[in-house]
Amino acid sequence: VLRATVNILKAAFPQMPTAQIAIFGMTKSQMNQLSTLGQRIFLQPMNRVIVAAGDADHKPATIFSGNINNAWIDFNAMPDVAFRVDAFTGLAQSVIPQDPTSVDGTADVVTILTSLANAGNMTFENNGVSGIQVKTLYEYGDIRTQIMRICGQVANQMGCLIDDGNAASDTLAIWPLPDGFRKTGQVPIIAPPPEGSMIGYPSFLPNAVSLRTQFNPNIGIAKQIQVKSSILANGNPTTWVTYGIDHALDTMFPHGKWETTIQAFDPKT
Repeated sequence: VLRATVNILKAAFPQMPTAQIAIFGMTKSQMNQLSTLGQRIFLQPMNRVIVAAGDADHKPATIFSGNINNAWIDFNAMPDVAFRVDAFTGLAQSVIPQDPTSVDGTADVVTILTSLANAGNMTFENNGVSGIQVKTLYEYGDIRTQIMRICGQVANQMGCLIDDGNAASDTLAIWPLPDGFRKTGQVPIIAPPPEGSMIGYPSFLPNAVSLRTQFNPNIGIAKQIQVKSSILANGNPTTWVTYGIDHALDTMFPHGKWETTIQAFDPKT
């Protein structure tokens, strides 16, 4: 088992889920072979990294999969030489050529996005969006750019993101606004011990809350969480929807991090 640190950040469009990975103890030969990954832009769809994590409370689960943007040997911290990887979910769709999307009149946004998801080898996840129309458009460029521009046209009606669906492919997810969210998976409970593993206390943001908890792979972006805390009991909601997630994980490091930071908002405001 090698020492490693991983930081995974997830948010909705226009950001892409990202992973910054550092692995210690690899041989120079291994690092030299892998450091070529990410140097040729049109090979990015072929160079994929998967991060799975688990502990005594959670079975190992994939918490990130994406394409490698850069991978290199970091000699600057000798003798702790690290092999570093920067990866993004949705990067492959940023380099795959795609025919322009043209609409003369009106068209259903779900139909358009389903077609683009299929072209980008993505699973399409519709969480109740229907009846949203786009008018007269001509979008060109790579698949991700077209998706981002089309979602931007209806941003007041629909949320959108490219997430790491599984080890093999990404997921294009949409949900209705203002009070919709992604409805896949269970609703994790974030609570102080002994019921949960919350670290410290919730912090308030404008119309939102920030929380820290021990690592929880079940927390998904744009999905519900249930928060239990005495300082949130006075008229505040107990169910929130995440808009930012940060997994900070260290393995084989004394006193290393093993936590998840969450930003979430009240969909009713």
